[in-house]
Amino acid sequence: LEHDDWFARRRLMLQRRKAIREAWLRERQQLMASLEATLARSAELEAAQAQAAANTLEREAARQQLQAELEVLRRKREADEKAATEQRIKSDREAAAKKAELEEHREFQREQNRQLVERYREEKEERERLESVQRLQREAEEAEMAARQAAFNQQRVDFRCILQEMKNEEREKNNRRLEVEEAERRGRLEAIRAQVAVEAQRDPQRVLKPTAASSAEESTVPSAFGNVNGYYDEQLFKDNRFKLTVALAEKGLLQTKLASEYASDVVTRTRTFRPARIDNLTTAQKQFVLPQL
Repeated sequence: LEHDDWFARRRLMLQRRKAIREAWLRERQQLMASLEATLARSAELEAAQAQAAANTLEREAARQQLQAELEVLRRKREADEKAATEQRIKSDREAAAKKAELEEHREFQREQNRQLVERYREEKEERERLESVQRLQREAEEAEMAARQAAFNQQRVDFRCILQEMKNEEREKNNRRLEVEEAERRGRLEAIRAQVAVEAQRDPQRVLKPTAASSAEESTVPSAFGNVNGYYDEQLFKDNRFKLTVALAEKGLLQTKLASEYASDVVTRTRTFRPARIDNLTTAQKQFVLPQL
């Protein structure tokens, strides 16, 4: 039992020693951490103070530099203001001198203009006087010219009246001549109509009767050829129209419709070897032949 008690006491003592050591170690760690934090804060404070001192020195140096620069600028501004004042005074003097010179020049110009106006007024009055004299002379000349022109115009009117009378007489002569020619033409036409007037008696049944040629007796005289009811070559080549048509065909001038129409018109207007009877002509041929009669 004693051994167990001793072992229990020793174990308890060892546990207490361990607890005390652990507590001491914890306190020591806490103290070291506190000291380190204090040292860190002290170092930071010293660094901040050093930085503040450095900033103060920099600000002081900057202030001194700015003050020196301001002093330089102040002196420069004073010099500039002095120069500007002197320049302004000089400019004012020059402006005053120029103004006086300009005023003198304007006065001179006004005097010159006044003299020019006076001279212009005198010249204008002289010009108006000359124009008045010239106008009177021109009016007199125009009146004289108008009188001469009126006399000349009257002569022209009289001459034209004479010409008009001559033209009227000539027109009357032409009208009388045309009337005589028209009367003669009508007489010729009446003579032609009388020549071609139909003298046969009106007999509607005649168209149903045989013609004289069909009712004539055939010739009993023997001949080498049959009856000739047309034209011989000799008779054809005596016709100017036939010869003209043959010549145009040989030249190839009847190939197109336009050329054929033109050739037909030319052939129609060509006189024949023996004039045909009026009653054998077509309407187009009569329009060409009758005005020539």
